[in-house]
Amino acid sequence: MFQNDNISISQANTDIPNSITDHTHMGAQPSLDTILTLPLNFENVKRLFNKLIVLPLEDLADPEKESCMKKALSILKDNYYHLFSAVEGEQMLEVLTDFSLLVVNWRRFCSQSQMYSQQSSAEMENIKNLTVTASKDEENLKVRFEGLKNKEKELMKQLEAVQKEKEEIAEQMNEKSKTLISLKEKNEACIFKEENATRVATDLLKKLSTQWAMYSTISL
Repeated sequence: MFQNDNISISQANTDIPNSITDHTHMGAQPSLDTILTLPLNFENVKRLFNKLIVLPLEDLADPEKESCMKKALSILKDNYYHLFSAVEGEQMLEVLTDFSLLVVNWRRFCSQSQMYSQQSSAEMENIKNLTVTASKDEENLKVRFEGLKNKEKELMKQLEAVQKEKEEIAEQMNEKSKTLISLKEKNEACIFKEENATRVATDLLKKLSTQWAMYSTISL
């Protein structure tokens, strides 16, 4: 990706900006792709660094850009570190120390986020399916429930009719019981009357027989 350039340190441009992150002091800058085709002298590596340092970490997690940043930092540290001020050198070393870890963590968290997203999507899909099933079950239960309510109403009507008929029959039975009691009383009265009449008739017959017996001794 980088062109080999054996330029010596003494040939490097030593016009260093006040901060290694200041990449606007020279006006319009070449694109990153253009810089990657230039020789690896101090100015070009510095431009490369300044182009990369302002990119979002998401972009620097791209293996190609990550490699460019690592190489730029390595070249600046190994070959041109003495050209920076103490503050700039400290900043560069801090970036060099943290960059790889930041990229690794970014990828790890992105992977975790993607995994959680996939799990969440799967769980949401499962919940969606369960919701659809539960809704269908609920509708079926509602239909059955309404059917049972209607059946209950019909049975209640039948029960009311049965109870009414039972009450009517009970009333009729009561009337029949009264009738039977009355008939029994009448029957007992008839029996008593008959027995009394029979007894009276028997007594009269006996008297008549006795009277007739008195005449049986007469002989003409």
